[in-house]
Amino acid sequence: MTRNLILLEHRLPDHRKIGLELFKCSPQKVIALLYTYRSAVAHGGSTAATLKWFGQHQPAGQSLGTAVNLHLLYGQ
Repeated sequence: MTRNLILLEHRLPDHRKIGLELFKCSPQKVIALLYTYRSAVAHGGSTAATLKWFGQHQPAGQSLGTAVNLHLLYGQ
């Protein structure tokens, strides 16, 4: 899945990009942390550490909610 998301990121037009590069780390790390978050939610685990990481590495000028909603859910 990681490989496919990175391929999509490179092939999508600029206005449709996922926004993985906004977090200033490797796309693989962002995808792994998103999967960790999904897994914790799905299985009733704690999401605190993952949300803390995203909060500390959020793109400049954006709140965590805006970054996640716009770049990861809608691709805008």
